[in-house]
Amino acid sequence: MESYFRKTILQTCFETLIDELVSRLETGGFVLCGVTDYQDMVLNKLQMHFRKYKVLAIESLEHAHALVSLSSVEGIVLPCSVTVAELYPGRIAVVRVNPTALIARELQQDELKNVSDEVTRKLDLLIGSLGHQPSTIPDLVTSWA
Repeated sequence: MESYFRKTILQTCFETLIDELVSRLETGGFVLCGVTDYQDMVLNKLQMHFRKYKVLAIESLEHAHALVSLSSVEGIVLPCSVTVAELYPGRIAVVRVNPTALIARELQQDELKNVSDEVTRKLDLLIGSLGHQPSTIPDLVTSWA
């Protein structure tokens, strides 16, 4: 079974990457619904220090509308999440949801599969256009803590 997320490891500045990523996503037709600054939240709520880590909530309204029009339960996966985590200074992980894998059980309907495949393709293209190759480092997500 295909993974519900895709990850890319980049050598760059965290803040610059956030700005570029948001710009590319918006240019590609996604709406930024919100940003969770996990580092700030942990510091303010738990008085603990944590590495730079942000969660971007994004949505392609055209595709989201098509998805929820086809199925009343698919809204549970909206909006899509993209996480940006500083592994260490200058090394950044970008992890994005794979809509096709996330709703795979419902994909017996061709329309659902077409919508989720298109969103997956757009995310891959936009994030891949940051000019870096996807990471081949296995299980990196589990070692971020």
